Amino acid sequence: MSFVKIKKKAVRMAFAVVGSFFLGSARLNAQEIKLYDNIVQPLSFWQGISFRVNALDWLALTPNLGMEFTLGNHNWNKYTLGFYGRANWNTASNSVPYNVYDYYDGRAELRRYWHGRNPRRVFYVGVYGGVNKFDVKLSATGRKGNGFLGGLTAGTVIPLYAYRNGGKLDFEMGVSVGALLAKYDEYVRQTSADGYDSYVITKPSDGYGFTFNPLLYALGNDVIRIGFVYHFGCSVADRYKRRVAIDDDYRYALQTRVHERDSLRNVRQLRKDTLRQERQQRQLERRAAKVRRQEAKAELRAAKKKAREQAREARSKEVRRKKASEKEDK
Repeated sequence: MSFVKIKKKAVRMAFAVVGSFFLGSARLNAQEIKLYDNIVQPLSFWQGISFRVNALDWLALTPNLGMEFTLGNHNWNKYTLGFYGRANWNTASNSVPYNVYDYYDGRAELRRYWHGRNPRRVFYVGVYGGVNKFDVKLSATGRKGNGFLGGLTAGTVIPLYAYRNGGKLDFEMGVSVGALLAKYDEYVRQTSADGYDSYVITKPSDGYGFTFNPLLYALGNDVIRIGFVYHFGCSVADRYKRRVAIDDDYRYALQTRVHERDSLRNVRQLRKDTLRQERQQRQLERRAAKVRRQEAKAELRAAKKKAREQAREARSKEVRRKKASEKEDK
């Protein structure tokens, strides 16, 4: 079976799977999705697990599946840790086809979610890292090798359907920007003189290096994601909430801590004001005491001066009296 026929068959199967989600399963009940509930909802271990697929990779004949774990057991936990894998290996037949598309990778991803203005939609940002192996030839030159990848990711998740068994189906769109550190050989397909086709390496690998080949970069970093998320438990509209908005006990505890902190601050401020007033009072008392000492010294100096003047005047009177007595005796 040729590569084109395989691709057409896979595309039809992928559309049939996606269409089953939209056109209806007997167990699907979209009307059961509530808008949102601002209450605390505990999550069991299984309710904290989500299964993810990228529909674009499936359409590109790259089966993929991911598992994401909520880091916490309540609906206000905002961080998740996910593991994702893609595999499409050894698809070539015994012949030497012109087109080759063998690829697989694995990656880990840490995300942080939050709600925007629309309470049913959540957004996320995150970081990821992983490894891959590839053998891709969709033009005259093929590339075969392996690499390491990492970067940043961002996107949004919207709830779609709620199943009667408690499962939820969400729609995800996202982009990733990162780097690919890879080593690979470049090769071409050649036909020998006896009519046999074979692959011939035209540029051997020279070690690991950052590559910006558009196809390898897009494959490695999973640049565009359009897919679906399946999980149990509360809807994504009720997850990743601000804890202070839904947890009355937590909000009361925060308010209590704020009140205690404010009370302690007020007590400290009152103590500081009291100490400052006491310092100011002591300074005023020292200044008043200094003024009194200065006044006492001034009064003492004035009294001593007056006493000296009186003693001087008394001595003068005595001298005049003695002179007058001497004149009378003569």
